[in-house]
Amino acid sequence: MEWPSKRIPQGGMFHPAKVNYNPQTRDFLKELINESKLSTIQRQKDYPLRSHEPLPHSRSELNTSNQSKNLIRPGSSKKRCQKTIVNSGAYVREKFVPQLPRIDGEKAKRHLQDIMEFGKDVNPTLQVPKSIPQKKPDTTEENRFDQLVREIQERKDFLEEMRSYGDGDKYEQIIEQQIQTKLREMKALEVEKK
Repeated sequence: MEWPSKRIPQGGMFHPAKVNYNPQTRDFLKELINESKLSTIQRQKDYPLRSHEPLPHSRSELNTSNQSKNLIRPGSSKKRCQKTIVNSGAYVREKFVPQLPRIDGEKAKRHLQDIMEFGKDVNPTLQVPKSIPQKKPDTTEENRFDQLVREIQERKDFLEEMRSYGDGDKYEQIIEQQIQTKLREMKALEVEKK
């Protein structure tokens, strides 16, 4: 049975016949269909149709033109090489410019010392240099040994005095511990002499 109408293609209005495109046009249409499914961010890729350039002759030209312009955006999660980071200016530091004027630390210290010492700021020319106290020469080991003997005798006298008042039991342990500490220190001094 032959199709009765010559104006309406076979299959009717709801089943039109398929059009045969050449392979380049078919690929281009597939690309457009795939692009329509992409999100807005993905659509921002630079295709020749948007840049008003002539259509590429082959698919390889389309891929090479996109790859050469494909850069990693700052907000993406892809890894970047050091050269890319340096070229983006991430390592460039702004020069520090202090907002407040510089303060002479030594002058501020002297000012504070004067206020603490005299209750007011004194003119630096009127200040008398403070005398540095001379350090006494360290006591020799023999003097320390004699001093320990004297301290032990003082503690024994104190303990005898407390016993005479009837409070000897209260202080006996404390005094004995102090005497033992002094005796250990005396033994350490004897070892150092040898």
